[in-house]
Amino acid sequence: MISKFLFICVIVGLAALASIHAQLYKVTKVYDGDTITVLDGSSGKYLKIRFKCIDAPEIDQTPWGALSQNRLNQLTPLDTYIQLRNSSLDQYGRTLAEVYTISGVNINEKLVREGYCVYYYKQSGCGAYKPIQDAAKVEKLNVWSDPNFIMPWDFRNNKTVV
Repeated sequence: MISKFLFICVIVGLAALASIHAQLYKVTKVYDGDTITVLDGSSGKYLKIRFKCIDAPEIDQTPWGALSQNRLNQLTPLDTYIQLRNSSLDQYGRTLAEVYTISGVNINEKLVREGYCVYYYKQSGCGAYKPIQDAAKVEKLNVWSDPNFIMPWDFRNNKTVV
């Protein structure tokens, strides 16, 4: 019994150490509602981060683009530190990632939960975001309060056609 307890304590301790030593990135710029630039303190390089599984209204998608950008500025103010999880590169060379505060809050989920961003169904492995978006829709939060809201990908497509 004691060895089982000791084993569990060791595992919990290792998990805690891993989270303490997780790579931190310093926010240096917020572009819009789903893209930031961070400084990787270990390499000294700047990385452009596109938030995985979500899509924000475009900046010129009035008023939601600016409101989404403002909310991301509140959640990731300049010079704060964040963590990246589940990262990969997209076709444009940007890092796609779920972005977390150092206290463990998933900012991607928070933006969808509050209705500032939408679930981006075109990326694989993002299905967990759909019920979060569905709840925001039911509550008519932010973009979901606007009966004329245009999904960001439709807005971008319409801009290229015109």
